[in-house]
Amino acid sequence: MTAISTLLLAVLAFYALGSLGHAKRARHAQLIVDLTRRWDELLYREQMILVLTPRRLQALVRLVYGGRPSKKARDEFLHLIQLPSLLETIGVLVEQDALDVEIVDQLWGETIVDLWDRWAPAVKELQERGG
Repeated sequence: MTAISTLLLAVLAFYALGSLGHAKRARHAQLIVDLTRRWDELLYREQMILVLTPRRLQALVRLVYGGRPSKKARDEFLHLIQLPSLLETIGVLVEQDALDVEIVDQLWGETIVDLWDRWAPAVKELQERGG
């Protein structure tokens, strides 16, 4: 009787582990779908970011954090910062093993590199200003 109970317990444990793995993959897939939708929405709305130079983005940060920016400058900054903020969220998810770095690279890798190249001076400016 003990051997049968042990075998039954082992089978149930194996099944439970398989179910947990499936649930994790399902959550992972849903997270990717949600992030991709958000990514696409932001990229579509922010096509203008592709024409903004790193120098212009840095100047906008200086304007917003360094003085009395106009409402237009604040609104432009808040609009433009959404995509880099999403990149930061994706980075944290990768760091916490909630997203696989290879999947992120396949989905958004080239765009992430391009956006980082554009935003790097502005991000450095933000860090120096404590923003």
